[in-house]
Amino acid sequence: MRLITMLMVTVLVAPAVAEEVYKTTDADGNVIFSDQPSPDAETIQIPETQTVPADQAPPFEYKPPAPGAAYTSLAIVSPANEQAFRPEDEDSGVQVTARVEPRFRGQDSYVLVLDGKEHSSGKSPSFTLTALDRGSHQVSVKIKDPDGKTLISSDPITFHVLKVSALQKKAAPGPGQPPKPPAPPKAP
Repeated sequence: MRLITMLMVTVLVAPAVAEEVYKTTDADGNVIFSDQPSPDAETIQIPETQTVPADQAPPFEYKPPAPGAAYTSLAIVSPANEQAFRPEDEDSGVQVTARVEPRFRGQDSYVLVLDGKEHSSGKSPSFTLTALDRGSHQVSVKIKDPDGKTLISSDPITFHVLKVSALQKKAAPGPGQPPKPPAPPKAP
């Protein structure tokens, strides 16, 4: 690899250094360029390489973003608004995932708000909610700085947890099912 690099540098630098180049054609018709004259060689004058001076760039000065202005958007990407879930058991959960722009700053924290109350927080934009009661729930996500100041909040979304109720098991029979006959009276 080093040999190839050195060869490329030599090929690229040689024409810039040489003032005269000689061109000849061999017996097979191949054109040969050289910096050494030979009989029947044609002299080719190479003009000086044009160079343009670089502009002076101003020195770089880092300006950290103003607090609270670092994030432009925060949205819940999962679950979808009005989505319904049928948990298979008490340990099944609802995964809530948020997306922030620009990139999340490590010193801040995501905070999940469930039904109007702060539920959990962390450095990850994903939260798993388990053991949820049957019914509708509203969630939103906030980002707070280390001092606890809210920097940005997402719009809330609503999702529904559907569970079989014990009351539904005692409900009237469905269409096409005969009603249960009343129990016979007990003898005195």
